Amino acid sequence: MKKIAMNRHWTVFIVLGVVAYVYFLLINFPASATYNYFVTPLDRGKKVKLQGLSGTLWAGQAAQAQIANLNFGKLNWDLKLFSLFTGKLGAELLSEGLGSRIAGQAEVGFDQTLYLDMVEAKLPANMLMPLFYGFPIAIAGQITADIKYAEIKQGKHIGIEGKMVWHQAALTAPQAVELGDLFVAMLPDKDGTKLLLSDQGGPLTLDGTILVKHNGQYKVNIYLGTRDKSQPMLSNGLKMLGRTNPQGKVLVSRTGKLKNWDDIKDSPPSRQGSKK
Repeated sequence: MKKIAMNRHWTVFIVLGVVAYVYFLLINFPASATYNYFVTPLDRGKKVKLQGLSGTLWAGQAAQAQIANLNFGKLNWDLKLFSLFTGKLGAELLSEGLGSRIAGQAEVGFDQTLYLDMVEAKLPANMLMPLFYGFPIAIAGQITADIKYAEIKQGKHIGIEGKMVWHQAALTAPQAVELGDLFVAMLPDKDGTKLLLSDQGGPLTLDGTILVKHNGQYKVNIYLGTRDKSQPMLSNGLKMLGRTNPQGKVLVSRTGKLKNWDDIKDSPPSRQGSKK
Protein backbone atom coordinates (compact mmCIF):
# COMPACT_ATOMS: atom_id res chain seq x y z
CA MET A 1 0.00 0.00 0.00
CA LYS A 2 2.84 2.38 0.84
CA LYS A 3 4.41 1.67 -2.57
CA ILE A 4 1.14 2.48 -4.34
CA ALA A 5 0.79 5.69 -2.33
CA MET A 6 4.35 6.72 -3.18
CA ASN A 7 3.72 6.01 -6.88
CA ARG A 8 0.65 8.23 -6.74
CA HIS A 9 2.69 11.03 -5.14
CA TRP A 10 5.33 10.73 -7.85
CA THR A 11 2.63 10.78 -10.53
CA VAL A 12 1.19 13.98 -9.09
CA PHE A 13 4.65 15.59 -9.00
CA ILE A 14 5.34 14.55 -12.59
CA VAL A 15 2.01 15.92 -13.82
CA LEU A 16 2.54 19.20 -11.96
CA GLY A 17 6.03 19.42 -13.40
CA VAL A 18 4.77 18.88 -16.95
CA VAL A 19 2.02 21.46 -16.46
CA ALA A 20 4.49 23.97 -15.05
CA TYR A 21 6.88 23.35 -17.95
CA VAL A 22 4.15 23.79 -20.55
CA TYR A 23 2.95 26.96 -18.79
CA PHE A 24 6.51 28.30 -18.79
CA LEU A 25 6.81 27.61 -22.52
CA LEU A 26 3.50 29.31 -23.28
CA ILE A 27 4.10 32.48 -21.31
CA ASN A 28 7.52 32.84 -22.92
CA PHE A 29 6.50 31.81 -26.44
CA PRO A 30 7.92 34.55 -28.72
CA ALA A 31 5.49 36.85 -30.49
CA SER A 32 7.39 36.45 -33.76
CA ALA A 33 7.02 32.65 -33.65
CA THR A 34 3.30 32.99 -32.90
CA TYR A 35 2.85 35.22 -35.94
CA ASN A 36 4.87 33.00 -38.28
CA TYR A 37 3.47 29.64 -37.20
CA PHE A 38 -0.15 30.49 -36.35
CA VAL A 39 -1.36 33.88 -37.59
CA THR A 40 0.18 33.80 -41.07
CA PRO A 41 -1.10 30.30 -42.03
CA LEU A 42 -4.62 31.15 -40.81
CA ASP A 43 -4.70 34.56 -42.48
CA ARG A 44 -5.50 33.28 -45.95
CA GLY A 45 -6.53 36.69 -47.21
CA LYS A 46 -3.21 38.19 -46.06
CA LYS A 47 -5.06 40.98 -44.26
CA VAL A 48 -2.79 41.11 -41.21
CA LYS A 49 0.81 42.29 -41.57
CA LEU A 50 2.94 42.76 -38.45
CA GLN A 51 6.54 43.95 -38.49
CA GLY A 52 9.14 44.46 -35.79
CA LEU A 53 7.63 41.95 -33.38
CA SER A 54 8.91 41.72 -29.81
CA GLY A 55 7.73 40.30 -26.52
CA THR A 56 5.72 37.13 -26.12
CA LEU A 57 2.43 35.59 -27.18
CA TRP A 58 0.81 36.96 -24.02
CA ALA A 59 2.31 40.46 -23.88
CA GLY A 60 4.09 41.94 -26.84
CA GLN A 61 4.17 44.58 -29.50
CA ALA A 62 4.60 45.16 -33.22
CA ALA A 63 6.52 48.21 -34.40
CA GLN A 64 4.21 48.41 -37.39
CA ALA A 65 0.75 46.87 -37.82
CA GLN A 66 -1.26 46.84 -41.02
CA ILE A 67 -4.75 45.33 -41.09
CA ALA A 68 -6.85 45.29 -44.26
CA ASN A 69 -4.51 47.88 -45.86
CA LEU A 70 -4.98 50.28 -42.93
CA ASN A 71 -1.79 51.32 -41.13
CA PHE A 72 -2.23 51.44 -37.35
CA GLY A 73 1.36 52.19 -36.39
CA LYS A 74 2.68 50.55 -33.23
CA LEU A 75 0.47 47.84 -31.75
CA ASN A 76 0.64 46.57 -28.15
CA TRP A 77 -1.36 43.64 -26.77
CA ASP A 78 -1.91 41.95 -23.45
CA LEU A 79 -3.79 38.65 -23.72
CA LYS A 80 -6.29 37.72 -21.02
CA LEU A 81 -5.89 34.10 -19.94
CA PHE A 82 -9.20 33.91 -18.09
CA SER A 83 -11.19 34.73 -21.25
CA LEU A 84 -10.31 31.24 -22.51
CA PHE A 85 -12.69 29.81 -19.92
CA THR A 86 -15.55 31.61 -21.71
CA GLY A 87 -14.63 30.14 -25.07
CA LYS A 88 -12.90 33.29 -26.33
CA LEU A 89 -9.40 34.66 -26.78
CA GLY A 90 -9.34 38.17 -25.33
CA ALA A 91 -6.80 40.96 -25.21
CA GLU A 92 -6.25 44.57 -24.24
CA LEU A 93 -5.12 46.40 -27.37
CA LEU A 94 -3.43 49.74 -27.94
CA SER A 95 -2.28 51.10 -31.28
CA GLU A 96 -0.52 54.42 -31.79
CA GLY A 97 0.47 55.91 -35.10
CA LEU A 98 1.07 59.30 -36.63
CA GLY A 99 -1.75 61.31 -35.05
CA SER A 100 -3.80 58.22 -34.22
CA ARG A 101 -4.60 56.29 -31.05
CA ILE A 102 -6.94 53.32 -30.67
CA ALA A 103 -7.46 51.53 -27.35
CA GLY A 104 -9.91 48.91 -26.15
CA GLN A 105 -10.71 45.28 -25.49
CA ALA A 106 -11.14 42.63 -28.16
CA GLU A 107 -12.19 39.00 -28.03
CA VAL A 108 -12.39 36.34 -30.71
CA GLY A 109 -14.65 33.34 -30.16
CA PHE A 110 -13.86 29.83 -31.30
CA ASP A 111 -16.61 30.35 -33.90
CA GLN A 112 -14.62 33.35 -35.27
CA THR A 113 -17.03 35.92 -33.84
CA LEU A 114 -15.30 39.22 -33.06
CA TYR A 115 -16.30 41.10 -29.90
CA LEU A 116 -15.18 44.65 -29.13
CA ASP A 117 -15.73 46.45 -25.82
CA MET A 118 -15.09 50.05 -24.78
CA VAL A 119 -13.03 50.97 -27.83
CA GLU A 120 -11.94 54.60 -28.09
CA ALA A 121 -10.30 55.87 -31.25
CA LYS A 122 -8.85 59.10 -32.56
CA LEU A 123 -7.33 59.23 -36.01
CA PRO A 124 -6.82 61.50 -39.02
CA ALA A 125 -9.48 60.99 -41.68
CA ASN A 126 -6.88 60.42 -44.41
CA MET A 127 -5.82 57.26 -42.57
CA LEU A 128 -9.00 55.70 -43.98
CA MET A 129 -8.14 56.53 -47.59
CA PRO A 130 -7.41 52.85 -48.47
CA LEU A 131 -11.14 52.22 -47.96
CA PHE A 132 -11.85 54.60 -50.87
CA TYR A 133 -9.47 52.91 -53.29
CA GLY A 134 -10.67 53.50 -56.83
CA PHE A 135 -12.64 56.65 -55.97
CA PRO A 136 -11.16 59.98 -57.20
CA ILE A 137 -11.47 61.70 -53.84
CA ALA A 138 -9.29 62.63 -50.88
CA ILE A 139 -10.59 63.41 -47.41
CA ALA A 140 -9.34 65.45 -44.45
CA GLY A 141 -10.31 66.14 -40.85
CA GLN A 142 -10.18 64.23 -37.58
CA ILE A 143 -12.29 61.23 -36.61
CA THR A 144 -13.14 60.21 -33.07
CA ALA A 145 -15.10 57.08 -32.19
CA ASP A 146 -16.48 55.58 -29.01
CA ILE A 147 -17.65 51.98 -29.47
CA LYS A 148 -19.45 50.63 -26.41
CA TYR A 149 -19.54 47.16 -27.88
CA ALA A 150 -19.57 45.34 -31.18
CA GLU A 151 -20.33 41.76 -32.12
CA ILE A 152 -19.44 40.78 -35.67
CA LYS A 153 -19.37 37.42 -37.40
CA GLN A 154 -18.79 37.74 -41.11
CA GLY A 155 -21.74 36.47 -43.07
CA LYS A 156 -23.96 36.00 -40.05
CA HIS A 157 -24.17 38.84 -37.57
CA ILE A 158 -23.35 42.51 -37.12
CA GLY A 159 -24.31 44.44 -34.00
CA ILE A 160 -22.61 47.70 -33.02
CA GLU A 161 -23.42 50.31 -30.39
CA GLY A 162 -21.46 53.53 -30.28
CA LYS A 163 -20.89 56.90 -31.90
CA MET A 164 -18.47 58.57 -34.27
CA VAL A 165 -17.73 62.20 -35.12
CA TRP A 166 -15.91 63.42 -38.21
CA HIS A 167 -14.51 66.77 -37.03
CA GLN A 168 -13.85 69.48 -39.64
CA ALA A 169 -14.80 67.06 -42.37
CA ALA A 170 -13.56 68.09 -45.79
CA LEU A 171 -12.79 66.90 -49.28
CA THR A 172 -9.39 67.93 -50.60
CA ALA A 173 -9.81 66.35 -54.03
CA PRO A 174 -11.02 66.63 -56.72
CA GLN A 175 -11.95 70.05 -55.25
CA ALA A 176 -11.44 71.54 -51.80
CA VAL A 177 -14.83 71.47 -50.06
CA GLU A 178 -15.52 72.03 -46.35
CA LEU A 179 -18.33 69.95 -44.83
CA GLY A 180 -18.29 70.82 -41.13
CA ASP A 181 -18.65 68.33 -38.26
CA LEU A 182 -20.61 65.16 -39.06
CA PHE A 183 -22.08 62.77 -36.49
CA VAL A 184 -22.93 59.06 -36.69
CA ALA A 185 -24.79 57.11 -34.01
CA MET A 186 -24.64 53.30 -34.27
CA LEU A 187 -27.50 51.31 -32.77
CA PRO A 188 -28.07 47.54 -32.90
CA ASP A 189 -31.55 46.18 -33.61
CA LYS A 190 -33.13 42.85 -34.52
CA ASP A 191 -32.22 43.22 -38.21
CA GLY A 192 -28.61 44.30 -37.79
CA THR A 193 -27.16 47.73 -37.06
CA LYS A 194 -28.70 51.10 -37.85
CA LEU A 195 -26.53 54.17 -38.43
CA LEU A 196 -28.13 57.56 -37.80
CA LEU A 197 -26.32 60.36 -39.63
CA SER A 198 -26.59 64.07 -38.87
CA ASP A 199 -24.60 67.28 -39.18
CA GLN A 200 -23.55 69.57 -36.35
CA GLY A 201 -24.21 72.93 -37.92
CA GLY A 202 -21.57 73.11 -40.68
CA PRO A 203 -21.88 74.00 -44.38
CA LEU A 204 -23.37 70.58 -45.19
CA THR A 205 -26.79 69.58 -43.88
CA LEU A 206 -27.00 65.84 -43.30
CA ASP A 207 -29.90 63.73 -42.13
CA GLY A 208 -30.40 60.07 -42.85
CA THR A 209 -30.04 56.42 -41.97
CA ILE A 210 -28.03 53.43 -43.09
CA LEU A 211 -29.26 49.96 -42.17
CA VAL A 212 -26.75 47.13 -42.38
CA LYS A 213 -28.43 43.75 -41.99
CA HIS A 214 -26.92 40.62 -40.48
CA ASN A 215 -26.62 39.07 -43.95
CA GLY A 216 -24.59 42.03 -45.21
CA GLN A 217 -27.34 43.76 -47.17
CA TYR A 218 -27.50 47.50 -46.65
CA LYS A 219 -29.95 50.29 -47.41
CA VAL A 220 -28.98 53.95 -47.51
CA ASN A 221 -31.42 56.87 -47.29
CA ILE A 222 -29.71 60.22 -46.75
CA TYR A 223 -30.85 63.81 -47.31
CA LEU A 224 -28.08 66.28 -48.14
CA GLY A 225 -28.20 70.05 -48.46
CA THR A 226 -26.17 73.21 -47.96
CA ARG A 227 -26.21 76.10 -45.52
CA ASP A 228 -23.23 78.00 -46.84
CA LYS A 229 -24.07 79.56 -50.22
CA SER A 230 -20.44 80.68 -50.54
CA GLN A 231 -19.43 77.14 -51.47
CA PRO A 232 -20.81 76.63 -54.99
CA MET A 233 -18.66 73.53 -55.42
CA LEU A 234 -20.60 71.86 -52.61
CA SER A 235 -23.98 72.80 -54.07
CA ASN A 236 -22.99 71.69 -57.56
CA GLY A 237 -21.57 68.44 -56.24
CA LEU A 238 -24.81 67.61 -54.43
CA LYS A 239 -26.84 68.24 -57.60
CA MET A 240 -24.83 65.51 -59.31
CA LEU A 241 -26.01 63.00 -56.70
CA GLY A 242 -29.71 63.34 -57.43
CA ARG A 243 -32.73 65.57 -57.86
CA THR A 244 -33.26 68.45 -55.43
CA ASN A 245 -36.63 68.52 -53.65
CA PRO A 246 -38.61 71.73 -52.87
CA GLN A 247 -36.78 72.03 -49.54
CA GLY A 248 -33.47 72.15 -51.37
CA LYS A 249 -32.43 68.66 -50.22
CA VAL A 250 -30.97 65.87 -52.31
CA LEU A 251 -32.02 62.32 -51.48
CA VAL A 252 -29.28 59.71 -51.82
CA SER A 253 -30.84 56.25 -51.79
CA ARG A 254 -28.79 53.13 -52.34
CA THR A 255 -29.04 49.40 -51.68
CA GLY A 256 -26.37 46.74 -51.93
CA LYS A 257 -24.35 44.19 -50.04
CA LEU A 258 -21.11 44.41 -48.09
CA LYS A 259 -18.17 43.22 -50.12
CA ASN A 260 -17.02 39.66 -49.37
CA TRP A 261 -19.92 39.13 -46.97
CA ASP A 262 -21.16 35.53 -47.22
CA ASP A 263 -24.78 34.69 -47.95
CA ILE A 264 -26.76 33.28 -45.03
CA LYS A 265 -30.37 32.56 -44.22
CA ASP A 266 -30.44 32.60 -40.44
CA SER A 267 -28.90 34.94 -37.89
CA PRO A 268 -27.63 33.63 -34.55
CA PRO A 269 -28.87 35.14 -31.32
CA SER A 270 -27.04 38.31 -30.34
CA ARG A 271 -26.13 39.76 -26.99
CA GLN A 272 -27.55 43.17 -27.90
CA GLY A 273 -29.12 44.84 -24.96
CA SER A 274 -26.81 43.03 -22.54
CA LYS A 275 -24.85 46.20 -22.08
CA LYS A 276 -26.24 49.58 -21.40
